[in-house]
Amino acid sequence: MKKSNYFKWLLAITAMLQFNFAFAQSSNCETFVTPSVSIVSDQNSVCQGMPLTFTATPINGGPFPSYIWYVNGIQQFGYTNTFTSNRFDYGAEVFVKLRSSLPCVSSEYVFSNPQKVIVIYPYDPPKIGADTVVCSNVIPNPIKDVAPYSFTPDIFFAWENSLDGTTWARIADAKDKTLVFKEPLKITTFFRRILLINDAPIPCTVVEPNIVKIVVDGSPECQPTFTNDQTIEATKTVLGIYNIQGMEVDKNYKGLVLYKYTDGSISKMIQE
Repeated sequence: MKKSNYFKWLLAITAMLQFNFAFAQSSNCETFVTPSVSIVSDQNSVCQGMPLTFTATPINGGPFPSYIWYVNGIQQFGYTNTFTSNRFDYGAEVFVKLRSSLPCVSSEYVFSNPQKVIVIYPYDPPKIGADTVVCSNVIPNPIKDVAPYSFTPDIFFAWENSLDGTTWARIADAKDKTLVFKEPLKITTFFRRILLINDAPIPCTVVEPNIVKIVVDGSPECQPTFTNDQTIEATKTVLGIYNIQGMEVDKNYKGLVLYKYTDGSISKMIQE
């Protein structure tokens, strides 16, 4: 008999003996217990190519339970209560089949609920904005992606600011791809955008996010440069040219409407 055939024969005989033994014991049972099994992973998410381990916890599994693990319905190698792999794809479903070694069970095999795997692919954070100088009475331009960039649905955003470029604090309610300012800055400030998953920084980031520095010029001589999404408060300066925050924009023109402050009154000057 070939060696491979011998092992197949041996496995078949073993399975038959186990079945007969279990049947003989179960036929004498007056009450039955219900086995069950649950699984948990050692991480909520995993970087692509890194190992993730699942552990099975049985109930009424007996002293010698057996396990068969599956990924997307395909049986995997390994028959213990743990299963480790570094080849998961995003969204893969993992579950285990338990065979209890107790004699009086309501079901010989039970399955765990499937667990989805969240695989995080390496991220090179997209570059945002550029350093700029603004007058102290100007609302800065929004900080946005330099080029279009797509993100997976489980990626979220958070913005941070710093006065020295080293110590960072989260900006409350700043959770969009673009950081929009609602009022002028008082002092020079650094900004950066971080990518989040499960409310924590992505662990698979290849490089640190770039930093945008906005220098605030508070001198009376500071003259603002107008752009399509920049605003300025209506307070008098030396030359007194203002853009009124999008509220007075000509509906037939997509650019800005500039105003001149003269003798205490504001009048339309030019469209950009």
